[in-house]
Amino acid sequence: MTENDDQSLHMTRRTGRPGFQIGEICSGTGLTELLHRLCHEVDNPLTAIISMATVIERIGPDDSSDEFRKEKLPRYGRAIASEAWRASRLLEKLIFIASTRPPVDCSADLGTEVRAALAAIQDVEGYESVPVGLSIDPDLPPVCAESHQLKLLVAELLDNAHFSCASAAKQLPVTISVFHSDGSANIEISSWSDKPCAFDLDKVFQPFVTDRESHKKLGLGLTLAYAIAQRFGGDACITEVAEDGGYRFTVNIQIPVRTEDSAAEASMSELRQQANQRNKSAAPRSITVLVIEDEQTVASAIRKILELGIGGAESVTCTCTDGAGYSEIIDSGAAFDAILCDLNLKDCSGRTVYKALSEQHPQLAERFAFLTGDGHRAETISFFKSTARPYLLKPFEPSDLVALVQKLAGI
Repeated sequence: MTENDDQSLHMTRRTGRPGFQIGEICSGTGLTELLHRLCHEVDNPLTAIISMATVIERIGPDDSSDEFRKEKLPRYGRAIASEAWRASRLLEKLIFIASTRPPVDCSADLGTEVRAALAAIQDVEGYESVPVGLSIDPDLPPVCAESHQLKLLVAELLDNAHFSCASAAKQLPVTISVFHSDGSANIEISSWSDKPCAFDLDKVFQPFVTDRESHKKLGLGLTLAYAIAQRFGGDACITEVAEDGGYRFTVNIQIPVRTEDSAAEASMSELRQQANQRNKSAAPRSITVLVIEDEQTVASAIRKILELGIGGAESVTCTCTDGAGYSEIIDSGAAFDAILCDLNLKDCSGRTVYKALSEQHPQLAERFAFLTGDGHRAETISFFKSTARPYLLKPFEPSDLVALVQKLAGI
């Protein structure tokens, strides 16, 4: 065997492991760099949002053309929503990577979360063109992880896989395998590229190593996936194998399984599925919703989302109030099919509201759900689990809000 043959054989397979603890990169200069890069990146979507909102404010009142109303305005709206989600997800990455809080004792179905993450990412323009092969062990036990973080982990891995496939000379399927091995649930996401990975595989889990500025890729996807896995006692590895004239890149994440499953709220993917299975042709009955929210713009947006998603203003009566005014409405004897309450109110907390309803109006407490932007704190999730009430983390998808209210109202 020649030296070239030996080198070629050696390069047919490479494996990389993180080899570090997430806490090591979130201290001192590492944390400073992380904050600087992410805050700089957040400025871009915020600038886009402010610019487009200014255009709508200044031009909209004077432009009554069909082109503006039917083409430009919807396009601006979609772009604003997209950029807002981009900013939110960047901040979410910072929170999960830099968090030093202990995990909440919780349980999740990895197969369900993989399907939900896959469905969500395939709704994004451009992603639906990449073929996906999915294999999930039907006997997979629950894992020790929080469902929202699992979906985020899977979404990051899928985004990386899509980028690899979309830029390849030929498109081969992204393959997703979920299976049980040696006390852990494994998720493997594999993608094909005509070029080998340009980076040292032992370093790709570190922040910014795979930065691709031209593609708006900061190089934090694998770091985030590893941080979430490690947070729940898991691990990660990467393998690159020569295949089909190119290279197959496989990320494997291991998360410990639970020996005994604990009760947990239905995932939002299950709520969406239930909502989609209802007979949409039937005329919706009128429902009443109480929204307890200090931010008036948020309350107004919730009202409009529910009207659009459930059947119009004639089908949804939405009463909005703040933390100071909710008790008067409740004590008046008004009946509600669903109650949505922000956790951190200015005049009182959502905890106080739920406790009062549980003691004085238990029938309304059974139709209660929390909304919060504080869902990244372990004690917040722990509190939600203790109440066994459903919740939504801000920002949330409009479809998730509609599905939640339909579930509470029994429609």
